[in-house]
Amino acid sequence: MYESNIIWLLKQLNISLDQYGREEMKDEDITPSQGWVLNYLFSCGEQAKYATDIHAESGISRAAISSILKGLKKGGYIEMRAVSGDDRKKGITLTAKAYRAREMIESVLKRQMERLCSGLSGEELELFTYTLNRMISNIKTDCVKEE
Repeated sequence: MYESNIIWLLKQLNISLDQYGREEMKDEDITPSQGWVLNYLFSCGEQAKYATDIHAESGISRAAISSILKGLKKGGYIEMRAVSGDDRKKGITLTAKAYRAREMIESVLKRQMERLCSGLSGEELELFTYTLNRMISNIKTDCVKEE
């Protein structure tokens, strides 16, 4: 029962974060996942950006990353261009619209993090981060074993 309670709590947290993000980003018509990806792309600075980088950094499936990027492209937040020598690889460029939304996205993510971590000590956050990373590693290791 203890293990299923952790899964349930993580699911509740994920749903709450998603609901909060959707409400906060509705004016820009950006989903929380799209906001996270845009924030990641902003953090890359001028270096080349590719879907494979987002997948590697986040662990989110290639299919989900593809769907998020299609939505961002449709919304006018990114442009994608073919990379010479590799037809499958597409470079991602942020548009002016993305840069106009940057402050809002960063502000929403900052408020969300502050709300999420309110009342927790640095030690608690460090232990929680370590524990979550261990859980993610456990899941990934088990998934590889099953394949």
